[in-house]
Amino acid sequence: MKDLARVWTREEGAGAAVGLPERLAVELGPLLAFFVVTQAGGIERGTLAFMAATLLALLAGVWRERRIPLTPLLSAILILAFGATSLFLAEPWIIMVRPTWMNLFYAGALLGALGFGQLLLKRVLGGSLVLTSDRAWLVLTLRLVAFLVFLAILNEVVWRNGSVETWVAFKTFGVLPMNLAFAASQIGYVRRHRV
Repeated sequence: MKDLARVWTREEGAGAAVGLPERLAVELGPLLAFFVVTQAGGIERGTLAFMAATLLALLAGVWRERRIPLTPLLSAILILAFGATSLFLAEPWIIMVRPTWMNLFYAGALLGALGFGQLLLKRVLGGSLVLTSDRAWLVLTLRLVAFLVFLAILNEVVWRNGSVETWVAFKTFGVLPMNLAFAASQIGYVRRHRV
């Protein structure tokens, strides 16, 4: 875990380090709120809690980084849009399909940028991770795209074939370990190509 934290730690602003544990807390907070409130009061209340906790996490990121972080902002917009639509129409499947669309959105953005000769991942992570070549960024981008598509497909399988409770547990306790496993699986490659 220390290797993972060291490879993915980002230096922010005036020398303040934002490490993996802090990032996990911000990422995990809304998911835990969603899980706990859904278990206690149903998916509608859980969705409201998820939306509120996501906004709080975004505000914490803005406060910490002294800027609006683009990826969390886009995620918050999608969470709020899908959450509000799900609540307004009283259709839980809408919030359940959100991870599919979010993962496909990010994968599409990465691939679309490649189509225009741009390495979007390099632009997003370039301040915190410097790799030796554009080829290294390309490989990392394609691996991330494949992983995001895998998560989108898996989310579709789970929400379409399981109960709401199964999907909530999967979203809360299944996706985070998969994200950590993916990040850990990239440590060797990043180390070989890090400047």
